[in-house]
Amino acid sequence: MAKLRLVNFPMIHYEGNYGDFDRFRPLEHAFMVKKTLPSGGEASCCVVMQHIHTKRPRKLYVFKTVTKDKSLISHPEHGIISNEAYVLLGKLKTNLYPHPNIIQLFNCVSSNAMAGIPIHILQMEYCDGGDLWNLNNRCVSHGTRISGSLASHVFASLSAALAYLHHGLIFTSSGYICRKYLPGARNQLQPILHNDIKPENILLRWPVKSSYSSPLGNTYPDIVLADFGAAGVETHIRGPRGTYSYSAPEVRQAFDHSISLIQRLRFAGADHVTSNIVLTTKSDVWSLGAVMKFLFFDFEKERGGEEWESKEMESKWADAGQFYVERMVWWVRRCLGYRALSRPSARTLLSVAAAEVKEDNDKCLAGDADVT
Repeated sequence: MAKLRLVNFPMIHYEGNYGDFDRFRPLEHAFMVKKTLPSGGEASCCVVMQHIHTKRPRKLYVFKTVTKDKSLISHPEHGIISNEAYVLLGKLKTNLYPHPNIIQLFNCVSSNAMAGIPIHILQMEYCDGGDLWNLNNRCVSHGTRISGSLASHVFASLSAALAYLHHGLIFTSSGYICRKYLPGARNQLQPILHNDIKPENILLRWPVKSSYSSPLGNTYPDIVLADFGAAGVETHIRGPRGTYSYSAPEVRQAFDHSISLIQRLRFAGADHVTSNIVLTTKSDVWSLGAVMKFLFFDFEKERGGEEWESKEMESKWADAGQFYVERMVWWVRRCLGYRALSRPSARTLLSVAAAEVKEDNDKCLAGDADVT
């Protein structure tokens, strides 16, 4: 926050009720830093609270400061803007209603620091439950695993998030799958790819008083897909992006080819050679499957060691089917299909989740009828 004191902030996007960028400058007069968060290579993050002098509810937010050139794009309307703001504000927020499984971005301000480096500050919602990676680690360290019902909740929630990004679909509380555009939406939404789905980018939100009752169930915290720094419109994205270990086979091949060119030929333009790969929605679906596979296997991997590693993969999947819902395990395996065309769409996965929720609700109603 200290480095931002002498920065003047023109508004790329501003909404009321989330801060006082327009009234209080410098920035530390409007917000106070509560703690810093682990940061990746593209941005730094901190949790902030609205300052007492603002006379607003003292809510917590996350400030994400982006300075890396490769995380910025040139926009015809806003000039240089962070890629994450372009996707969340320029594509999703102008066309669709907010989704409970997608991180919310409230404000975006931009300026040049004294050294001439572009600074972009994203004011985002704060999810107080941590991330899926840490949750799984806590479970494993206590000698247990992610429960079957929580794993089903994660799978259904991420399927809903991808159906929203890829197809603009939502699952309503009445049990219908539909697409709802905002009044006066600028254009029909094109498929958005996240491109970096992994446990560290999946957050948990405990609603204080939920104004949104998730039709997918709210016994557990909301599962929130975050970090859209690598995201983009499907038809515009070329070349490998994201985290290698959670990338689809076709994306890994592009990564491997690029690394090979750099290491063997010292070819500085390797990224341009591999830019002909076109990422698709099925790349995200594979990453979803990889996250679920991590949840299924990590506990057994830590507990079983070399003995577990030596087991046949079919045996590992059979063990997972004994603890987790067998139908979910089957769909996860389909998500991990080697060929992109063999993987289900997020639309199909949402339909499966909706059918399971309806089945569970019918069982509950039948049970209540038996009691009465």
